[in-house]
Amino acid sequence: MKRRTLLISIGGAAGTAGVIGTGAFTSVEADRDVSVTVANENNAYLGIEPSPSSSANSEFATQDSSNADQIALNFDNSGNGGSGVGLSSVYDFDDVFRITNQGTQTIYV
Repeated sequence: MKRRTLLISIGGAAGTAGVIGTGAFTSVEADRDVSVTVANENNAYLGIEPSPSSSANSEFATQDSSNADQIALNFDNSGNGGSGVGLSSVYDFDDVFRITNQGTQTIYV
């Protein structure tokens, strides 16, 4: 094949591809509806409760019987003269509260 014919063929194919385009688009507008339901602790998929009293750190979490939907965390009485946690610090608190799976599927927290 002659060189000029080959170049014209390639140029024509490129021009056709440019006219046809890639099929991409630049904008989309769509309306979507979302519904979220909040369940009380007894009916939720995840349950949160203070650790049992046998846990070394159970004293830092409490749950008031009049408001069982909440647990309170209080680290003031740590026994070492401190009065709480520092603002710019990182702490590890083991077994203060427990998260339980109340759903039907396996979960990882």
